Amino acid sequence: MKVKTNNTAKPNQIHIMTVSFSKPATARSANFVNSMERSELLAVFSGHSGAVYDAAFWEATGRWVTAAGDGVVAQWDADGQGTALLHHASPFFSVTTFGDWLFAGSASGEVMVMHRDGRPPQRVEAHELGVFALAVAGGGLWSGGGSGAIRPWTFNGDRWQPGPAFRVPDGSKVRTLLPDADRWLVGTSAGWLGTFSPSFGFSRFEDAPETGHYSAVRARDRAAWIVADGDGHLRAYRDDGSLVLAFPAHQGPVYRMVQVGETVWTASRDKSIKAWRTRDLAPVDKVSFQTGGHTRSVNALVAASTPSGWQLLTGGDDRRARLFGLTDSGCLATNPPAPPRIP
Repeated sequence: MKVKTNNTAKPNQIHIMTVSFSKPATARSANFVNSMERSELLAVFSGHSGAVYDAAFWEATGRWVTAAGDGVVAQWDADGQGTALLHHASPFFSVTTFGDWLFAGSASGEVMVMHRDGRPPQRVEAHELGVFALAVAGGGLWSGGGSGAIRPWTFNGDRWQPGPAFRVPDGSKVRTLLPDADRWLVGTSAGWLGTFSPSFGFSRFEDAPETGHYSAVRARDRAAWIVADGDGHLRAYRDDGSLVLAFPAHQGPVYRMVQVGETVWTASRDKSIKAWRTRDLAPVDKVSFQTGGHTRSVNALVAASTPSGWQLLTGGDDRRARLFGLTDSGCLATNPPAPPRIP
């Protein structure tokens, strides 16, 4: 696996627009159980010239980072300034952080690796047909590629190196890569969904539909996986792969999921983000473009505990990222959830 270093040009400055409302905006939604939508934005990060595909909170620097179709990974300061950290000729589809390190996966199949100390970043050829999934577990990194392979990474001396490739049975684009204990949940854009472990290989969920599986969270108290699918559904599976719940959650593919406290958030091509109560997946909150959300597809969704409390960052095809405050339970800080209406 070839590794090379790359010196970046002087960081580009990116404008951030801070937004606040004197009163929460409201709107009605006839097809949503909690029909009153309210949200107050903390900030809108504006400066990318391409769609925002992924985001992360870099705890080592205390700043949010975004990865976009313009081939830029940007870092956003609390004082309203954005800086381009990484540049690539291809779009960035994935980004994650691990301690002092930042990893960004490109459409060309390279992963760029950056240390917070400003040393020249590494460019590592990792996958064919793009890098769409990056996840940290234990002391290492895993990546998922467009040609249907996943790879473990290890740190050797002063650089990160990808290990041997494990091929997903259907050979299609890996979009879901979620660790849990000694195994991973793996989902592809062509419909393969199941678990993987280095010792036992891949095991398919037989009840999984032939639709893209883009993201997931682990409901450990229920010993279940909750999966976001390309047909707009959320589906819950037991550990043995049997389907226990499925329902239409969005009017388009569901691209991202994240869990905070008692709440699961989802992001969709239908321009909305929604919140669901973890224990039963009852709907409790929603942000649409009418209430301070995105005007196009929402591709990125990440939550983190920051010095200012829990926050939720979204990113979309409108080339912007939006920052919301959350309560410890995971709901919007300005919008405590109403109890779901019982039919």
